[in-house]
Amino acid sequence: MVDTFHLLWFRYLNSDISRYINLRCDGWVVDAWPPFEIGAKPAGGSLLDPVPCDRPQPLPKRNVPVVSLTLNDLAPLREIRTTDVGFTVNTLVTPHGGIYGAYLMFQQVLIAELAAPGKRVISLQTAFANGGVSGQPCEVTVETLQSGRSFAFLSLTFRQGELVVTRAEVMLTVDEPDFLLHDNPWPPIQTAADWPSTGSGIWPGSATRWPDSDPTELAVLYASDEPQLDESTTRALTALVTEPAVMAALMSFHEVPPAQAGRVAGNVLTQNVTLLRPVDLSAGVLVRSRARYAGAGRVHGEGNLEDHTGALIGTFTTTGVLRGPRS
Repeated sequence: MVDTFHLLWFRYLNSDISRYINLRCDGWVVDAWPPFEIGAKPAGGSLLDPVPCDRPQPLPKRNVPVVSLTLNDLAPLREIRTTDVGFTVNTLVTPHGGIYGAYLMFQQVLIAELAAPGKRVISLQTAFANGGVSGQPCEVTVETLQSGRSFAFLSLTFRQGELVVTRAEVMLTVDEPDFLLHDNPWPPIQTAADWPSTGSGIWPGSATRWPDSDPTELAVLYASDEPQLDESTTRALTALVTEPAVMAALMSFHEVPPAQAGRVAGNVLTQNVTLLRPVDLSAGVLVRSRARYAGAGRVHGEGNLEDHTGALIGTFTTTGVLRGPRS
């Protein structure tokens, strides 16, 4: 039986979002960049040394087993325990030792909707202040800034001891009848059954990639066949899948030098997500991401979330850091 740690390790090696992670396991580091093939030993090198290659677009994935992730593998993240000041949550062990920001966003949506029953998350503004220690629980304090009939504004702070791991400013809403409906989406992409499969990383389901993805835009359709997903979990999963998207859009098409051993090559520092409409994850959510800028060791980009018909269901922006080799 494959444990969750090694399952996530295999999934990340195969996924588009793995391209900005250095994977650390049992004292050795696999640099997720540049591309390498397991079993291909360069002259004078080891099996774990990167294999130089002429970069196609996109860059090739690693030749390692694909292990499917399911919602059950995320079950510990859904165990939210009430305390006198808020909640306590679990974190999952990760290869690099820090807590995945995507997991924290998943929990932020669930906690916010528990703290403001009858309302749903519409806006999530998250700062990832510190990486934390994966596998160790977080204490979550909830500050209610305002709570009324139509809206609620909460501040969620995740801590491990005195260390602030992340803070999210969350806006929740009660949907009202439409009297004005306006859409201004990006040019449409027609999803198709023959899109090639791609690694889905920490997404519990399938992923297929738009064949015309290029350095200007990466588009991946994520779907889940999990039965009876409740609306809160659906929103939490939708927020989760946005967190690595801009980094993937950048690193799928641009070679980034490997970071120092034991460090990740890139981190998301702030993530803003707006969830406009519900989505049927059995039909899929199309994540369209555009890296707008990379320079001075920083990254910025944006993205749209669309359903399988092309209707806009959400937007997101990402600002992050790139780490090259230390001189």
